[in-house]
Amino acid sequence: MTPGSVERYRIFLPNLAHGFRAGHRLRFTLTSSSKNVAFPNPNAGAHPFEDAKKLTVTQTVYHTDAYRSRLLLPVLTPR
Repeated sequence: MTPGSVERYRIFLPNLAHGFRAGHRLRFTLTSSSKNVAFPNPNAGAHPFEDAKKLTVTQTVYHTDAYRSRLLLPVLTPR
């Protein structure tokens, strides 16, 4: 990755199923780690358990006409 450049990613997520009632909202969080779930990411490029150097990073999600971001979620109807 190059700081300041816009890069395209396609992130595959395994199939999940969750029902939402009418009026409920969905929150999407983007992070470079699984802190408090698996292990923190020191963001320095080395093995997370061996790298003593820790860097603070910023992820930017662009949502302009030039750089369109989207989250595609399938909607299933009950049988």
